[in-house]
Amino acid sequence: MSQRDQALIADWESRLSASALVVRILGKLNELKAEVERCALDGLQRENAQFERAASPQFRSEALGHCNDILKSMLAVASGSAQTLGDDPFHFVASHAVRRARQQFPLAGSLNAYRLAHKGYWEVMRNSVQDTATAEGEKSDCLMLLSEFLLEFFDRISGIMTDAYIAEEKRMIARRTRAHVALVEDLLHGRQPGDLETQDLCERTGIGSGAAVAIAIARIGPASNGRPIDRAAELDRLSEIFRKALAPEKFNQLIDIRKDEVLAIVASGADTAKQAAKALCDAAEQPGPSVRVGISLDAREISALPQAYQEAERAVEFTTETRPIMHFAEIDLMEFLVRRPDSAARRLIPDWANRLVDADSGKQGELSRTIGHFADCNFNVKRTARRLNLHTNTVYFRLNRIRELTGIDPRSYAGLSLLLTTLRMLDGHAPDGFSSQVETGSLSKKTRQETRASVPRQSERKRL
Repeated sequence: MSQRDQALIADWESRLSASALVVRILGKLNELKAEVERCALDGLQRENAQFERAASPQFRSEALGHCNDILKSMLAVASGSAQTLGDDPFHFVASHAVRRARQQFPLAGSLNAYRLAHKGYWEVMRNSVQDTATAEGEKSDCLMLLSEFLLEFFDRISGIMTDAYIAEEKRMIARRTRAHVALVEDLLHGRQPGDLETQDLCERTGIGSGAAVAIAIARIGPASNGRPIDRAAELDRLSEIFRKALAPEKFNQLIDIRKDEVLAIVASGADTAKQAAKALCDAAEQPGPSVRVGISLDAREISALPQAYQEAERAVEFTTETRPIMHFAEIDLMEFLVRRPDSAARRLIPDWANRLVDADSGKQGELSRTIGHFADCNFNVKRTARRLNLHTNTVYFRLNRIRELTGIDPRSYAGLSLLLTTLRMLDGHAPDGFSSQVETGSLSKKTRQETRASVPRQSERKRL
């Protein structure tokens, strides 16, 4: 028991027991407690719509039990028998606060219930005093004493309620945060949740076997205007965009800020990834010009989530300024293959690629540009000439020159496909490029320099 509680009990035991009328009035409270309980609970439900749970049988049962405990402690203090309540006579208040915090019943609701109980007890006491055949002076002294006692008593239990509720709420937030982080890490590693808290959170979020689960990643690039970005504030903003766009009414979700990205693990009945991509594209607030968002395919098992995360990462790589949100399923297959070949595939780049790059380097990329536009024009030399603002003979000359350098006929489907694929692989693997320069038919100067250095010569490939 705290010193404050000891002082309160000692003070009021002596003061209340000194008045026979006060003792008699407090004794009648047992007979009238139903009226007080009804006043408190009905008033609680009536005064605020968010307290509708006050009408549920479980809530009323708990509330009535708490009212009985309050009355029991009041009468124990008045009768000088507070020691019968144990070492901590107000422990029941802290226990009730913990229960309400875990039920997520608002603290304001519990404090409002105390206010209404205080009001109810005062009305019953006042009426009881007025009904007694006692001198007006004695009635007045009794009412004054009871009023002061109720004020101090309910002030004390309100303070205990507030402190215990807030402490439990902090513990709950800490537990939820730990469980949230642990669950995200488990899922991203394809592991089933490892403890009871993470298992419970996983079940509540609906992320598990059988659900269609997708992963969305938002990453921040450099600002287009060159100004520094407050990355922490921007990540918080992106997190809020994810929460609103992937609202709980449509998706089960886990959203986290980790490392330098915002991550969302989203679940629904079917087509989660497609729906999530649409929701983010349709969001009232868009990510912004420096942000790129990638979304995976759906995964049906937790063990498949590491692959889903990799898909979301790949999707981010294929975003552009005009298309900042990319669903993995929407990546062009050829683009994916030429942009992400493995080391063995890069060694298959033919030796003639060096000759073509060398020849192109002194001519502002006119040969690679011709290849690109010739493909866009469906092998039509006249249309290619018009697009490049050249004479048709110049286009023919360049096509022949390409064949001389490479041994590949660009006027055949197989030849043009091989030339385009090789150029796209060279350009896609240049460190300075996110968008393909082959679309405009030119390799950057830096790309050409790096290509000459990186493409294995025929003799080197033979040694390999």
